[in-house]
Parts: sequence; structure tokens; C-alpha cells
Amino acid sequence: MVTDSNGNAVAGAQTNWTVTKGGGSLSAASTTTNASGLTSTTLTLGKVNGENQLVAVIAASGGTAIFGSIGDPGSAVSIGPSSGNNQTGTVGAALPKSLTAICLDKYGNGASHTQVNWTVVSGGRYHIPIASRKPG
Repeated sequence: MVTDSNGNAVAGAQTNWTVTKGGGSLSAASTTTNASGLTSTTLTLGKVNGENQLVAVIAASGGTAIFGSIGDPGSAVSIGPSSGNNQTGTVGAALPKSLTAICLDKYGNGASHTQVNWTVVSGGRYHIPIASRKPG
């Protein structure tokens, strides 16, 4: 809302909008106030999670308003090894390092609060009784 020094709404004031942090985009970079002194644009958040910032500047006076938003990562679309891969260990013993997976959203941001279900697909524990072993 744009007002004059007495707090009255200013109609027809040009307002220029700029994204200053977070890399988002705007539906309009320049808008004009209505009879109630209101003007708006829509911010589409940037692709990186974290703080997004938008500045509105009244063209005639240079008065500014700063808006902030927080972009959270989207749902996980990929998973991969983060640490603990390709270890060697003693049979029957726990590996020295924990296995850690990383889940990413479609923009490569870490997708927190993602449930990961672990399954052994090869190299599981095997027990062969001594009586059934073949010599050689």
C-alpha cells in the first residue's frame, strides 16, 4: 500500500519490483496502485531452498518496502549414496562407517524429512553348516 505523508492512499503510483535474493521471478516487474493505494505482483520462489527477498520501490519518491519468503525443498525425486559406500569389512561384523543416502528434489536441493527404506540386495549374511560343506 502506498500512502502520502498524511497516511492517505495514493492512486496511480508506479511501483518497481526487484528480486534481490533467491533467484525467483515476478508476474510483473512494474505495477501501478489502484484507488485504494494498493498494488501487487506475484513472486514465484527460486529453485534453491532458503531465503527469497523482494524489494518494492515507489518510482516517484524512492520509498521502499522489503518482502521476505522462505523456499523449502520439494519432494524427493532422486536418491544416491552420500557416504559409507564401497567399504570393506570383516564377515559378520558391522562396517566401520554408517551408510548415508542423500535425497534430492527436482532442483538438486536436499529433500529433508524423506523416509528411506533400506534393503540388502546382494552380499547378505550366509551361513553354511560345516557338515554340508564339500572338501576342496
